Amino acid sequence: MPTSNNDNDANSDNTQEREAHVMETPLPWAKLSAVVGVRLCESTNFSLILPFLYKMVSEFDTIKDPKEIAFYAGLISASMYICQTFSVLYWGRLSDKIGRRPVLLMGLFGDTVTTLLFGLSKSYKWALFTRCLNGICVGNSAVAKSAVAEMSDDTNRPRMMALVPLSWNFGSAFGAVIGGMLADPVEKYPRIFGNSVIFKEFPYLLPCLASSCLALAFFIVGIFKFEETLVIDKQVAGRQQSGSSIEATPLLHQEEENIAIIQQQQQQQQPEVTLRQLFTPIVIHVLITNSLMSIATVMSDQIFPIFAATDPSEGGLGFDTRQIGYSYFVSGFAVLYLQLSIPDSVNKFASDNTDNAANTTANNAEEREN
Repeated sequence: MPTSNNDNDANSDNTQEREAHVMETPLPWAKLSAVVGVRLCESTNFSLILPFLYKMVSEFDTIKDPKEIAFYAGLISASMYICQTFSVLYWGRLSDKIGRRPVLLMGLFGDTVTTLLFGLSKSYKWALFTRCLNGICVGNSAVAKSAVAEMSDDTNRPRMMALVPLSWNFGSAFGAVIGGMLADPVEKYPRIFGNSVIFKEFPYLLPCLASSCLALAFFIVGIFKFEETLVIDKQVAGRQQSGSSIEATPLLHQEEENIAIIQQQQQQQQPEVTLRQLFTPIVIHVLITNSLMSIATVMSDQIFPIFAATDPSEGGLGFDTRQIGYSYFVSGFAVLYLQLSIPDSVNKFASDNTDNAANTTANNAEEREN
């Protein structure tokens, strides 16, 4: 029996509504600038010093025994993450009080200053001190992830969350190249920097200066483009404190205001969760797994540059800073390629399996009917 035009129109409207419902929200690239910048600058700073750290530590007067260079170089690298571990909870709590935007911007500005100070190192103590300061300033990675979760919705959250590790891997490869190519520019590029007094005095300032400029650029972009993700909660709290009634708001927003106020009242009534209560069995399992993965990754990142910079007569590869930087770039590019290609392959594999299962079910149904 043929369907009427009204039925066709209704089916068409329902189809359009379903398509509109599942349509992915466009990514807010301007708002993501500061979030991506935090992770990008953090990974850039981590890999920036790896190509020249061994040589840098060996030139300090306090290091007398060449066999101790690896230990002191590893201590400088580890100091950043040790300080970051103790500062991440503070930055998270502070962002809950004053907002994500100021915390992320403070981190980017602190990253700019401390990286530049590290490039001015003339002693081991100064290098260790500035590296610790850098770890404190970049301890807001959890704040960046919270901001991503708050500015996204169910349709675009997976893609936005994927940008966080993607920016980390890109920064790791990019930072190693900067550190390897720009370290000791007077020796590498005598025609350009041969007469530079400042780079003769501070041979590792140029790569740190480049990294600081990157952090400063994201800081400036964040000032003008990044919007506070907790602004709704602050507006509701402001209305409550000022005594304004819900009836004073437009009718279209009354329901949203009611829900927001009820949620805030429920949060205020609930007791504050202690740090000990956060360590549930699931959280502990995730932390252990992530810690083991991080240990394996960081160990390889620390051992390779020392092994590569060691003289071949002592069992090393004898690489210079540029060759070490290129090596990290190749490995970082491989990780980026896998990270970008594997999700598509998995989705295609899952889609093919779904189609095969649907075809099998349809064939079985036809056989039963016959």
